Amino acid sequence: MAVGGWFRNPERFRRVDFLPPFAIDGLSIVVHTDNTSSASAGAFFITAFSTTVWFFIVGLVCVFTFLKMLDRRFVPPDESYQPLPRTSSRVRRMKHYLLKSRIPYRLRKALQSTLSRMVGQGGYDPIEGKTSSRQWVLNLLIALCSLFLILTYEAAMT
Repeated sequence: MAVGGWFRNPERFRRVDFLPPFAIDGLSIVVHTDNTSSASAGAFFITAFSTTVWFFIVGLVCVFTFLKMLDRRFVPPDESYQPLPRTSSRVRRMKHYLLKSRIPYRLRKALQSTLSRMVGQGGYDPIEGKTSSRQWVLNLLIALCSLFLILTYEAAMT
C-alpha cells in the first residue's frame, strides 16, 4: 500500500488516496472515484470511469471487433454449415444459425479475441496460414489501448 491520507477539501470529502483504491473505514469501504461523484461502498471499477468513458471503451471494442472480423484470414469460413430442416423448432434453428453460421460465428470469435486482449490476456486467434501481419498490428494496437485503459483506471483511483 502506498502512503495516503484524508483530504480536507470539501469537494473530496471522505475520499482517500490509498493504493489499492479503497480503504476500510469502520464497516464500509470508502472508494475514491473522481471529483464529480461521491465516494460509495459500491463496485469501484464501475464508478471509476464516467459514462462518456464507458461509451468510448464500448466503442473501441466494437471498432476492434469489426476490424478483426473484416480480415478474411481471421476465422476462415467453414463451408460445412448446413441449415437445420424446417421440421426442427424455431428456437433450435436460430441457435444453430447463431452458433454455426459464418457471419455470427466470425463476429463471436472476433468479439472473444478483442475482449480477451482488452483485459490483457493473449488468447488464441484462429488465423488461416498462422501468419497475418494485419492481425499482428491490430493485436498490438488493442494491447496498447488496453495498457492505456489500465493506466487510466489506476490514475482515476489515486
